[in-house]
Amino acid sequence: MEIQTDSGLPVSAGAYIINRAQRVKLNPSVLYEAVIDLSSEGLVTANCINKAAGILLNDLGLPDYFFETITKESLKYILASIAKSIKLQDGKVVLNSWVAGIDFDLAQGSQIQRVRIATKETRDRMEELLNAQLAGHRREYYYNPESEYYTYVFRHETVADFPADDFSDSRFLFNMDKDYGDTPRLTRNRYEKFLGEVSSDVIPLIEVFNLSDIGEIRFMFNSDFERPQLQVLRKIFADHGLVITRAYWEPYYAQSGVASSICSLYVQGELSRKMEIGLVDDLRAYLSLSVSPATRLYVEEKLSFPEMLFAVNAIDFTHMFIFKERGTQTDRDIMESLASVDHKEAFSARIHESNKFTYVSRIIMDTAVAHPDLISFLYGLFEQKFNPDTPFDLTPETLEKKQKEFFRMLAVRFIDLPLGHDMFAFMFKLISATFKTNFYKPEKRSFSFRMDNRILDPLVFKQFVYGIFFVNGHYACGTHLRADDIARGGLRLIRVSPTTHGTELDNALLLNYALGPKAQRLKHKDICESGSKGVVVPHALYASYSMDALYDYTEGIMDLMLPDARVIDHYGRPEMVFFGPDEGTAPLMDAVSLRAKQRGYQYWRTITTGKSFGIPHDTYGILKNGDLFGLIERGNTETELAINGDTKVVTADMEEIYGHIGGKIEISGMTTTSVMGAFRTLIAHYGCKEEALNLMMTGGPDGDLGCNEIQCYRGKICLIIDGGSILFDPDGLDKKELMKIAFMRHTSPRMNSLGYPEEKLGKNGFKVLLKGKNITLPDGTFVEDGAVFHRNFLTDPDNRKYIETADIKAFIPCGGFKDTINHGNVRQFASLFKELQFIVEGANVFFDDTARRYIAASTRIRQIKDTSANKGGVFSSAVAEVLTAFLLEDSYDKHLLEDKVTRWALIRDIMMQVSHYAGAETDMLIKIHEQDPDIPLFVLSEKTSEQIFTFQTVVGENLESLLADEDLLWQVLETYIPGVLVKTLGREAILKILNSEQLTAYRNAIITKKLSSIAFYQHGLDWDAYMDGAQSDFIGTAAALFAK
Repeated sequence: MEIQTDSGLPVSAGAYIINRAQRVKLNPSVLYEAVIDLSSEGLVTANCINKAAGILLNDLGLPDYFFETITKESLKYILASIAKSIKLQDGKVVLNSWVAGIDFDLAQGSQIQRVRIATKETRDRMEELLNAQLAGHRREYYYNPESEYYTYVFRHETVADFPADDFSDSRFLFNMDKDYGDTPRLTRNRYEKFLGEVSSDVIPLIEVFNLSDIGEIRFMFNSDFERPQLQVLRKIFADHGLVITRAYWEPYYAQSGVASSICSLYVQGELSRKMEIGLVDDLRAYLSLSVSPATRLYVEEKLSFPEMLFAVNAIDFTHMFIFKERGTQTDRDIMESLASVDHKEAFSARIHESNKFTYVSRIIMDTAVAHPDLISFLYGLFEQKFNPDTPFDLTPETLEKKQKEFFRMLAVRFIDLPLGHDMFAFMFKLISATFKTNFYKPEKRSFSFRMDNRILDPLVFKQFVYGIFFVNGHYACGTHLRADDIARGGLRLIRVSPTTHGTELDNALLLNYALGPKAQRLKHKDICESGSKGVVVPHALYASYSMDALYDYTEGIMDLMLPDARVIDHYGRPEMVFFGPDEGTAPLMDAVSLRAKQRGYQYWRTITTGKSFGIPHDTYGILKNGDLFGLIERGNTETELAINGDTKVVTADMEEIYGHIGGKIEISGMTTTSVMGAFRTLIAHYGCKEEALNLMMTGGPDGDLGCNEIQCYRGKICLIIDGGSILFDPDGLDKKELMKIAFMRHTSPRMNSLGYPEEKLGKNGFKVLLKGKNITLPDGTFVEDGAVFHRNFLTDPDNRKYIETADIKAFIPCGGFKDTINHGNVRQFASLFKELQFIVEGANVFFDDTARRYIAASTRIRQIKDTSANKGGVFSSAVAEVLTAFLLEDSYDKHLLEDKVTRWALIRDIMMQVSHYAGAETDMLIKIHEQDPDIPLFVLSEKTSEQIFTFQTVVGENLESLLADEDLLWQVLETYIPGVLVKTLGREAILKILNSEQLTAYRNAIITKKLSSIAFYQHGLDWDAYMDGAQSDFIGTAAALFAK
């Protein structure tokens, strides 16, 4: 038989194969020996072997290096496998189209590789099979467009097979290869360099390199998908007229344990700049996506690429927000018939739970995927409204007509499936309720949507929500709910696992609402910002990717906050967001702020609080002699004590620090200063002395609240329950030892109650470790399990024999779980702590309202709610970081970071303001309560907030007249701005800054909120009369507030 060579000259088959082998660097002698061995075995004919060699060398698209080190035995296996799967078709030898694939092990040097070959008919089935096996493996992919054969090569080892220490020199798995040299040095360097760039880039990095010498273009990007996405990637390239001929995935070590690789894809041909931009934009969009089963609609060509992106986000949006809209009259009637606030809250929670049980994620996904034409219909409207490359002329009238048309389609389509109707009807809100989206912005890392409150169930979310952000990224999704235009609050990163992820996702929206527009808003009586909150839920696979999850969230929101021509804005007004630290995000605030700076945001310092270059909440305090002190962590090895800005000592010996300030602290920490301001005002009103009130605490010396409470409490502390142990001593725990633990700012993690020396316990005291087992207490009681004892201690009646000996009269929760004391256990709690007289809530939501109501009605305890007591931190954040950054602008570093006199004066000003306002609010609550004892103090905390907010509306209605009176305007501002800033900048400069167009909304929020709170603190007892006076003579009543 003769074969035509590339030159067109006929040669024998054997000579051609030898020639071809040499061209691909296969040793001809190895090939010859393999062919002879196979022929001698008699299982495959010599002719078939030659034909198999032709396919191997010509048709599989394998690179030269594949053949360079192949052994004879491996070559025999591959030739035999191919030879058994060939046929003659149209005079040409081809692989059987019906074979499931050729599968064999290949010895390459000292490593074993798995090789699989598929035809165009078996490719999809092959890849479905391989998808479950390939994540985390070094793998290669080859495709020959002429023969349409697909070859997959992968190695058995993964990063998880090696200890982390093995990756100290290089994070790449190829560094573990015994044949390390087989990966060329230049290739290794390229991967190392790219991984370094990927690790520092926030937006998904895609590198494009034209390899003109071999006629190929290389694309590199990071790939940490749960499963290989080759089918989607191949389709993306095909949509741009390109064919992936080869691809490589090089795994690297990631601390999270998620299988991660740098992917290199190669295509043949040329690429114009316009084509490159379009392709890179699509790749980046896919890398920013929360990949789901909906992506297969794109691979199956049932949806276009943008339609698929829309489908994934629309499905996730529907799952997050959907509620039952039809047939809810009975629920509304029940809600209106309930007189108890607690019952209404419980019923709202039941409705929300019912919605989540009804519209489960799997049903939403399956229903959406089964009806791609409906998704296409919705996307057409979405594109018409938001795509900047179209006229984006979707009018409200057209949208309304289209909605009616769509709903008619749903009525017919889902006549027997009402859930399907509900899901797609709600999905329509992604178009109608969205003001702006970054969907068409090319440089992004997540998809974000700014929406109004029509997406919230009015039976559940009864408090007005001003605005909603929904962010959906590759690593996490999240929501941000705001009570007003100018609002701030913390970002909470939810801890998830594969088993808890679904539940946490279902609960995220209600949690966001409870923490932000509801609770946080009530706390913000004394700052201009209303309440907001962000909840970030990492996808289960990326549970430990805290920074990536938060970047998905904050980048998405910044995309909609910063002007961009690719973001069509139907809202029409600039928006500012202010983020604060919360669970899981406190160490990440610097990164978000600096990223805002990198993106060119003028007010980047204000976007987050709790920054290392701001003023921390827990660091500073005031001594009894009036000196200001700070306890500052220095490198996880020592703690610095500074007094009035001067360093006194830097040490790991807390005895030394105690010698300077032990027993001399008046107030400590911004939040604790607020708590103690409320506490001391409360007990003074009822004629009690702090020194005579034995205290119990939840949360210990490792927490911001707990450590500062220990430092400044004047009386005995008899009980501490924290994450380390239960510390109890009826005679009072040793204050010096507690303070020394509280001073340990340098320990990592911070030292908790486990650091308390047991020899310092009195004869009836005990220390029960959370993880302790088989412990005998001083009275002989046997504790089998410390965790059970810990969990039940506050409600177990058997503990009364200890509590009654301690005469505990004050409780300041400084930590603990949400609703630790609730309607189910409050009676046991009250019976156990019969001596209690005062509760001031430092920790948020330690009690639920049912528990508070029982305590108010059935005990003699006076209780101040967290929304009144725990506001020092938010005040410090709002004034010390946000306001100060606005006013100091580019001179922030000069005045606040480099000038210690100004910095320490600002800290003092803020601490004094925090203490003043906490006392003022508590004093007013007590007086109003004494006017009407039937209204509990905790109810007044919320009621008085609402009264202030109502008057804020009145102030807003009279804002123009107030702005026209510059002296009155300045008087309002001067009460809000710390004195040191007024002294440093002066009236004229401050007014110029706050009157700028960019800060108009912020300035107005200061004026309306501050004037309202001042008015209430002065006239709360005759509030209705004051309101009437303000309606008839607003400027006169406002000016009277500042009369000397």
